[in-house]
Amino acid sequence: MKLGVVTANPLGFATVRKRWQALLPETFPDCKFVNIERFERWESKLPYFRSKAWLRAMLAGRRASEAAMRMGCDRLLLTTWHSCAFLAPRAAAKYAMFGDATPHLLDRLYFGKDAFAERRAHFVRRRYRQLAAEGHLFLGMSPWACDDLIETYGIPANRTQVLRPAIDVDRWSPLPETTPGPFTVAFVGGNFERKGGDLLLEALEDPRLRHVQARFATAKPGPSEGRIVFRNDLTADSPELIEFVRTAHLFVLPTIADCSSLASVEASATGLPIIVNPVGGIGDLVEPGVTGQLPTTRSASAFAEAISTYVEDPALAVKHGRAGRARVVERHSFAAHIASLREALSKLG
Repeated sequence: MKLGVVTANPLGFATVRKRWQALLPETFPDCKFVNIERFERWESKLPYFRSKAWLRAMLAGRRASEAAMRMGCDRLLLTTWHSCAFLAPRAAAKYAMFGDATPHLLDRLYFGKDAFAERRAHFVRRRYRQLAAEGHLFLGMSPWACDDLIETYGIPANRTQVLRPAIDVDRWSPLPETTPGPFTVAFVGGNFERKGGDLLLEALEDPRLRHVQARFATAKPGPSEGRIVFRNDLTADSPELIEFVRTAHLFVLPTIADCSSLASVEASATGLPIIVNPVGGIGDLVEPGVTGQLPTTRSASAFAEAISTYVEDPALAVKHGRAGRARVVERHSFAAHIASLREALSKLG
């Protein structure tokens, strides 16, 4: 077997690519990496329409996959599902296609339907079924994603598998001792509004949280004054970001729309309990009452109530943080990720 790793770079998949580049050569020394964006052609010069973005991704994904096959790769690990419907069902290689949400889930979560949605849905459903029938495999970042492949697209359950994202649990690790000082909440999300930063600020106005400090790692500039700190200079996996998170006491993300949340997994790996809005596949990241909380409503009062639970009982925060760390090591460590990926590739024959 010679593995080709064909990756896209939108949003969190840039981090997936970075981690695979560091991790996979140790297990698959002969693997080849191909970046999908290098294979954008004439279509990238046309005016951008969101309703046609999926078509651009498919064209570039097919070209990149063909390039990997020309390098002699007979097994392809491909991101994302948006790039795979144009893949040839009777290709010389077998595909393991990795994604965080189906086109159907993305439309429901982010975009809504457009004029081309039904025609695209029919085409993609038919192509996905062809790929599954030919023995290719769909890997989902969460059970939520895999379940939709089965329920909406008719993919047989044995042609899907959960592959949770990999975290370097040695780098994303807890401090030896609990951070002293005022109780501190951490928020990490580039898009401040979509990730719910404004709702967290509102929740912090609750009288029970008047002594709580909060730090925001985000792209939106904000004033750093009093108990609120904004940082706009932190990058993924950087030592500065890790220290920013691990020296807090709690991680909170009242996100409006997310398929998954690498930031939540990373925070949990550092030993923080996490409070997250359970949209998309995020429910898979938290064991409520054990590693954190999933508020039943997305409101400032609900998040203030959840935060106050830990403010009033710091020992509970430590307990849930330790349980969360153990869960991440079990499910998201490099060793767990590679074991799951090996299992997936073995299904390709």
